[in-house]
Amino acid sequence: MTNRPRSPHCVLLISLLVLTVAGPALLVPAASADPIESPGGAVVLPLTGLALDLPLAAPGCSYRLSGSWAIDANGSYDGRDVLDEACGDSLTSGNWVSMGYFTAGSDSAVVAAEVGLEKE
Repeated sequence: MTNRPRSPHCVLLISLLVLTVAGPALLVPAASADPIESPGGAVVLPLTGLALDLPLAAPGCSYRLSGSWAIDANGSYDGRDVLDEACGDSLTSGNWVSMGYFTAGSDSAVVAAEVGLEKE
């Protein structure tokens, strides 16, 4: 076996492969699991892109923005933006903006299922 230099084409292909696989990871900032805190004012929800102008939070309180999503084995997607209001360590209110594909049915059917009142 001889040790000959690699051709420029081979080096180019290997470089392109490395950039294709690792490149996006180098450009995208790390994901954060913690909510983003805001005292109020203009915010944009992370998943829906909904722009809101929140009132100024009360002293000692703040808004916490986050989002989460899931894809099930059948490929159904659902996501939610979460906008909580917290004072200190206590959550005082919470709101979800849901998006995606849902098979739960009507609002009343969802509530009935949650409280065990579904029709037989």
